[in-house]
Amino acid sequence: SKLPAAASGGSLWSGAINPTGNMIAIGGDDRMVQLWRPDGTLIASLAGHTKRVGGIDFSPDGGVIASAGLDRTIWMRGLDGSPRRVLQTSGDMRGISFSDSDAQTLVTIDSGNTAQLRQWESPLLQTIFLDDDVWDIAISPDGERLISGDSPVVPVWDRDRNTVATLDAGQNTLFGFDYSPDGQMIAAVGANGTAQLWSPAGELLQNLPGLGDVQSWGTSFSPDSQRLAAIAEDGRILVWATTNGELIHTLQGNKDLGLRVAFSPDGQQIVTSSGSGTLQIFQADGTLLHEIKGHDAAVFGLSVSPDGQFFASASRDSTAKLWRWDGTLVRTLEGHTNAIFGVDFSADGQVLATASADNTVTLWSLDGEKLKTLYGHGPGFKDVKFSPTGELVTVAEDGTLAWWNLEDVLTLNELDYACTWIADYLRTNADVAERDRTLCKDLPDN
Repeated sequence: SKLPAAASGGSLWSGAINPTGNMIAIGGDDRMVQLWRPDGTLIASLAGHTKRVGGIDFSPDGGVIASAGLDRTIWMRGLDGSPRRVLQTSGDMRGISFSDSDAQTLVTIDSGNTAQLRQWESPLLQTIFLDDDVWDIAISPDGERLISGDSPVVPVWDRDRNTVATLDAGQNTLFGFDYSPDGQMIAAVGANGTAQLWSPAGELLQNLPGLGDVQSWGTSFSPDSQRLAAIAEDGRILVWATTNGELIHTLQGNKDLGLRVAFSPDGQQIVTSSGSGTLQIFQADGTLLHEIKGHDAAVFGLSVSPDGQFFASASRDSTAKLWRWDGTLVRTLEGHTNAIFGVDFSADGQVLATASADNTVTLWSLDGEKLKTLYGHGPGFKDVKFSPTGELVTVAEDGTLAWWNLEDVLTLNELDYACTWIADYLRTNADVAERDRTLCKDLPDN
């Protein structure tokens, strides 16, 4: 077959065939990565680069496409075109190639005729790049599906990072999500009064009434999946029956900016957070039980322990707090140096994770001990969730979703790991001072 040149004219500069021979990727002056069948059928045109695509390659397992551009970026994508990571480089990229045996290792060539060996993804985590200002993550009860986004069209991924469903809300941006505990529904809320129920396959089940034109940031299913709560920006908490979408309660909460809402594990109480730092606890019938001035700034993170003893709040005031349902403060977790946007309990209820704009995620014991600190690659974190399968999922301010292998993270010897990571750099990079080449020599296997 004969494949056409770049769609907008100009030249083609790069091409590659996947290991099974059933897909061809080409790129050039039109800044697109085009995927073709060998018979000449166009599969997809992938935007992202802002200048010429100078290099393309498939990983040895055929699951990842790498493209390098003169815009000084490297785009890593799945076969469905979804970005997994975007790497910023110091030079114009002219060529790229995977190792024959390693899907994480790349060789790149830039305009200065410099070849670099790169590991684009750590064995401790896997990533998806959303390029959205994401605020929320929801994980299915079996841990096999994940949804996150800040867009009218929001994808659902499986554990292999394939897009398995899409929620299309038309013109209305979605940015708050929850999975029903029975796994049969996804709730999505967002701009212009949008509150919706979807099937896991992406079929719209219900448009839920009552928000008007007021947007909602947070939503939560009851433990029996029979009710859904959402909090409006004007402080109202709306509760619907999920069987027919009927609005069954409207609770008048704090009139400051409403942000997050969650049910207690027995379904009898609801906790909410606001832009003023106030927390409110309601009976499910709408009776206000407690109002707490919990923080000095907006509370974007809210999580309930699986055993129902506690709930946790996280705030822009750089603290997270552990509470009892009678409004008693149990503990304040301090140590972050910037706003905390996300908090979550582990499945066994013994660990808390906090996600902060200081570019760290911290794992805490319930007595306030720091267990581990995870560091990001960008400007900060926006949310964190524990997966039922034992992983940790984070989203960063640049829109990067990451699955962390929590077992490996908790047992990691950080010095050994760092030295393994930079061993080749210390040994081969011409700019490393001779005295620094032996920094890791006394460690085992280095």
